[in-house]
Amino acid sequence: MLKKLHSLNIRNWYEKYRIPPADAISEGRDYYAGVWIDPLYRFPYKNPAPGVCRELLSAFSRMYDDWDKFFAESGRPCDLQLWVYDTHFMDCQLVCAAVDKPGDKRNNYFHPCPEQYLFPVEKYPKHEDFDPEQFQWTAFEVRSYLFEQTDGLSKGRIRKLLKQGWREDNKLLNGNERAFWNIYDFVWVGRKLRAESDKQ
Repeated sequence: MLKKLHSLNIRNWYEKYRIPPADAISEGRDYYAGVWIDPLYRFPYKNPAPGVCRELLSAFSRMYDDWDKFFAESGRPCDLQLWVYDTHFMDCQLVCAAVDKPGDKRNNYFHPCPEQYLFPVEKYPKHEDFDPEQFQWTAFEVRSYLFEQTDGLSKGRIRKLLKQGWREDNKLLNGNERAFWNIYDFVWVGRKLRAESDKQ
């Protein structure tokens, strides 16, 4: 019964977000859709069962094709990206990133991985409309940040964070205050590979 309910909610979610609104084009801004499905999207968020994750990725893949057609017909250049998180599946999103011209890519949402991890096909295998082999995947670090003044970090708290493995970011300046980060998760950013006939 619960599985049928999730399947119905996923279908309704897909129909609601499969066509972006007109202002997604007119305002020239980034547009995205997350896993905004009740009761899945309730705090505290928990990863859905593997079968539900597979259904969601299948719906995301269909939505990707819908958005690709929609934005191509609108004439607005964009970089379509499917974000699949490693351990926080509820953070997965389909993103239309605004770019200056067709073919441009936006890679400034996350931090590069020192090592490129392969997409976990065992965890997220081919299912219905989702085929991981149809995407080009790039792994990124998703970081959590804390700032000395903004977050009210005491010297003792900073020492504790450093002992816990947090790192200080000497390149990031937020009003000249110290910044500290750790890895929240890893995310794979996927772009669908185009057939040779589509490139011509």
